[in-house]
Amino acid sequence: MVVLFDSIIKFLSAYQIQSAMNQFRLYLALPKISSGQDQKCVLLFPRESDPSDMLHLQRFAFQNVRDTIYERLEVVVQQILQQGDGPCVEGESIQQFTWLSCAIMKALCYSSVFSAQMSHNSDLIQ
Repeated sequence: MVVLFDSIIKFLSAYQIQSAMNQFRLYLALPKISSGQDQKCVLLFPRESDPSDMLHLQRFAFQNVRDTIYERLEVVVQQILQQGDGPCVEGESIQQFTWLSCAIMKALCYSSVFSAQMSHNSDLIQ
């Protein structure tokens, strides 16, 4: 699980989301792999929302990114692992972790050019 979070944090920490004016949003899609039901999306960080949401974004912008990601995703990850009548089998868990990581990495709603630049900057930081 640490590897999953670290891969997300590596991307986010390249620019540390400097202010709420970035107007970003982050969706988490939770696939129901075994049951074949529709995917459920959870909006983690709102975009162009009411003032209380903007205040929430401003607080996030200055918090430690690692702590914030852990706090927001811990419950969601646990739900994924506990889907259905019992825990997921190992292969399913790996597939879901991979899917979750990819979904988060691609969910920052910036232009593809901006995202590519941020990914490049992340590589330069190391």
